[in-house]
Amino acid sequence: MLRGENVPEQVFEVMSITAELFRDQIVGMYLYGSCVLGGLRPNSDIDIFGYCFVREPLAVWKNKLEQMLDSNSWNF
Repeated sequence: MLRGENVPEQVFEVMSITAELFRDQIVGMYLYGSCVLGGLRPNSDIDIFGYCFVREPLAVWKNKLEQMLDSNSWNF
């Protein structure tokens, strides 16, 4: 996926935050839903599935997810 292919900038922000938090644990990130099918509207949600291979305790995993959700990087 390349920038400029009608993909909202927020998708790249989410990918960047996820990559920062999970580094080499990311197996893949998949964009799906209306964004891929061409039905994205200004107030649509953006569906992203991230698949990670994690060998950390559950508490560490939950902390990273909380950091991702509470991130000040969200500009939308």
